[in-house]
Amino acid sequence: VLILGYGNIGVDLASRLRAFGVKILATKRDWSCNSLSSTSSY
Repeated sequence: VLILGYGNIGVDLASRLRAFGVKILATKRDWSCNSLSSTSSY
């Protein structure tokens, strides 16, 4: 699943999808805050 917009809603969606073993790719508009969870694919 590709999540466009990895803000609060995108992070919540990704955490819910991980329970189903879904591979997640995410991108966000502002990369000023580089956290490991926002750049990882699962």
